[in-house]
Amino acid sequence: MKNLRMKYPIWVSLFLMILFFLTINIGSLPILIWPDMDTYLVQLLSELFSIAVMLLMVWWLKMGFTLRPAGGSVREKLLLCLPVGLVYLFALAGNLVENLSGRLASPPKILIFILCMLAAGFAEELLFRGMITRMIFVKYRRTSLGVWFSMLVSGVLFGLFHLPNALVVDFSSALIQAAAAICMGIFLSAVYLRSGSLWTVALLHAFMDFSALLASGVFGAETLTDALGQYSLANLAASLYYFVLGAFLLRPSKLREMTIPEEEPPQNHVVYLLIALALFAALYSCAAVVSL
Repeated sequence: MKNLRMKYPIWVSLFLMILFFLTINIGSLPILIWPDMDTYLVQLLSELFSIAVMLLMVWWLKMGFTLRPAGGSVREKLLLCLPVGLVYLFALAGNLVENLSGRLASPPKILIFILCMLAAGFAEELLFRGMITRMIFVKYRRTSLGVWFSMLVSGVLFGLFHLPNALVVDFSSALIQAAAAICMGIFLSAVYLRSGSLWTVALLHAFMDFSALLASGVFGAETLTDALGQYSLANLAASLYYFVLGAFLLRPSKLREMTIPEEEPPQNHVVYLLIALALFAALYSCAAVVSL
């Protein structure tokens, strides 16, 4: 399978994205049985299921090195995330002030929301940065255009993945969200390629989602669907900030410094992680059903 991803990274990427989309939807099937189940609980269960399937793909494609902690200092990784992290920190503060007089959700629901944001951040980054960006980058990294090609393809796929939201929100809002996701995907790919760390972009992604959906998940001031339906042209214009940051992070002087280790460590640790995650997902699902 290693030869397959080395020769045909784009086709493999398309297959993985379709599989991810299917697993997300299959994982949300419990809502058909329990229609009153909390939205974020359904989302969490679907994210856990998709993570388990994507980890299986990591093992199948022999990409266990994706989960390996990268070198470099924590300070360097924080600096890469700082420009966007500060923006979302201000957004988080604004949402807190705006909703502070509101009623907090119950502690279990807040915990579910936090776990959902972490799971969503890891699931999407594992696929779009850890596998898709990495596979395309390995094949085309010999030139600066090749590096940018890997970022653009993964960014476009990331945007297309968000387009089906048009089934639950206004089409124009979903289209704007998809376009904004392309820019955000390019930035996250730049951070990933510079840091070499999946965990860095996964945590950053989770923090961004947490800040944006705080009113819905912590205060219950709006539903998840309401939050997704609020994208406007102003959001699209603001998302260009991501693209500019991505271009800055991968300026010519930095492009020459980027390398990927050729040696890939044994895959056993991926199997153990997959088993642990599958057990956790099963136990959490049982606990959720019992609590209904």
